[in-house]
Amino acid sequence: MSKPIAARCARALAATALAACSVSALAAVPAVQRQVLEDLYNSTNGPGWTISTNWLVGDPCEQAWYGVVCSSFGDAVTRITLPGNNLVGTSGVASLPVNFNALTSLIEVNLDANALTGAIPALTGLNDLFYFRVSNNNLTGPIPQLSGLQALEKFLAYSNGLTGPIPELTNLPALEVVSVSYNRLTGSIPPLAGVPTLKLFWARDNQLEGAIPALDSLVALEGFEVSRNALSGVIPPLGSLAVLKELYVSDNQLSGPISALPNTLIRLNASGNNFSGPVPPAPPALLPGLSQLCLPAVAGRANNRDMLPSPDAATNAAWNIATGETDWNAGCRAAAAVAVPTLGQWALMAMGLLMTVMAGLGCARTRQLHQRRQLL
Repeated sequence: MSKPIAARCARALAATALAACSVSALAAVPAVQRQVLEDLYNSTNGPGWTISTNWLVGDPCEQAWYGVVCSSFGDAVTRITLPGNNLVGTSGVASLPVNFNALTSLIEVNLDANALTGAIPALTGLNDLFYFRVSNNNLTGPIPQLSGLQALEKFLAYSNGLTGPIPELTNLPALEVVSVSYNRLTGSIPPLAGVPTLKLFWARDNQLEGAIPALDSLVALEGFEVSRNALSGVIPPLGSLAVLKELYVSDNQLSGPISALPNTLIRLNASGNNFSGPVPPAPPALLPGLSQLCLPAVAGRANNRDMLPSPDAATNAAWNIATGETDWNAGCRAAAAVAVPTLGQWALMAMGLLMTVMAGLGCARTRQLHQRRQLL
């Protein structure tokens, strides 16, 4: 055999061996990881998914199951991204497999905007997970423990039916975003001082109580949203937060004066509380017409009635611009409006009055007959 032919044969054999190794590597997803994917498919009506290309066919990595990404060697599942793909759970049955954390190499999960049911499974041991999103589903039960997830940057589970407390947020050195609004979470907001990387904390429209925790060490905080809860106490000091842009604390039971606000703030909503004292100076970055301190008075609603204008006319003028009002304090001073009955309510009241009158006439007639009998 000539040298060129021998060289070509050697190269061909090497390529064949490499291809064999590649096929072998791509077929090496552990059985337990494949089972987790199968369980997800079966518990969410996989045949009804919008797209389910190659699911349950061969190896998840080798066959490139839709929405599944694997490691470069094809030996582990690293991403599951199936947002808005019509994953429909069965009421009372967990859509997400309980052994979800067997996918130990996961770095991203995005199952947003489906119809998942049941609880969020344990995430412990997913040390590479940096993005977890299950928002806009029908999930129930508590948020699992997050502490110790060293790579976790974003946890988004808003617009579900989650209950119980927000778990402790400790030993999370990369955490930037927590978004759990529009659930039924209870208890208090956990301490946040140990999460200096936190940029956004969104927990509006829950049933949270207690005080807002200290925020002054959150040097990266850009947005804080806890409106429509039952929080009490005061707004903690914020002056040291050099990048805070948005602060929403409306419709709680907060009181006391509003402390100094950071100059970077572009939007504030503090309406619907029990704040008092003079308004603080308006941050120069506030955008016109986007902030709220006092809303039109509504019966039964706290409205910062004891919040006072600043003795400084320029401060009041700045708040007028920020709120888009000619007098930012007018809503706070206004008396609560008396609700006007609807036509149906008027009808019910009229019927009740008529029944009362008729009952009175009946009693009077009975008394007259009784008196006549006595005379006889």
